[in-house]
Amino acid sequence: MFKRLVYSKHLPNQRCGVAYFADLLAKNISAKQVNSFHGFSRCSELFINMDIYELSESEVFSLLKFVISGNAKKTILLMHDYRFTYLEDELVKNCDLVNPH
Repeated sequence: MFKRLVYSKHLPNQRCGVAYFADLLAKNISAKQVNSFHGFSRCSELFINMDIYELSESEVFSLLKFVISGNAKKTILLMHDYRFTYLEDELVKNCDLVNPH
């Protein structure tokens, strides 16, 4: 079981910006950077490094379902943009800590 996960849609070798920051964050907090939740049943902390414009509605919904599932004991949402939709509002409501940029 990984204690900490850092989620971003892309891996750092695929894109720069948000993915690069997620990689740095993961290294600095001794976490594993992931771009999906397959194979992870529990973690103590999930850092969601999210540029909302990179995610489709179905991807945001999948992320919300994972957060609501309780598989992560604590969820920290680092938002870079906000579309002001119902799904983003629900994601913000269900995370333990939100840090908008």
